[in-house]
Amino acid sequence: GAGAFLYRNPGELPRVRFVDSFRVIEDFDQTLTVMLSEDWNPAQEVLLERDPGLKSQSGGNPSVQMVIYEPELIKIKTEAQVAKILVLADSYYPSGWTAAIDGQKTPIIRADGVLRAIAVPAGEHEIIFAFRPTLFYLGLGISVISVVILLGWFIFWIKSRSKTELTLD
Repeated sequence: GAGAFLYRNPGELPRVRFVDSFRVIEDFDQTLTVMLSEDWNPAQEVLLERDPGLKSQSGGNPSVQMVIYEPELIKIKTEAQVAKILVLADSYYPSGWTAAIDGQKTPIIRADGVLRAIAVPAGEHEIIFAFRPTLFYLGLGISVISVVILLGWFIFWIKSRSKTELTLD
């Protein structure tokens, strides 16, 4: 409509990407300081909260393809000749998101203070990020058990009441 503008950010990075190098900075405030410095290039280096347990290597002509992007499921196909760090530009939320590489669970690491990253070994892989909040499923289980117990108690009460009415007649 009139008065609406659409701007393109020429420095925009893809939602999912490989980076060649990383730096481990455990302190969040220090991460922000480095991000604001002029010597940090987010397209080439990611700042991780902890060591990924894998040495990321440069080169290798990697490819990343987002296959499914839904609110609770993200599926990514990757190929790289060398180990890489995969950065997903979605909010880091450790209380529910899980990640798996070819079906094997892998830890999600806080990246650049607010994003998600995982270490991906060389080769072709299918990566799945899934939202599975443990506390939600625990609460659901407790609720279902409570409803079953209440129904059982209600049925027992009805049967015992009907037996009492039969003996009184």
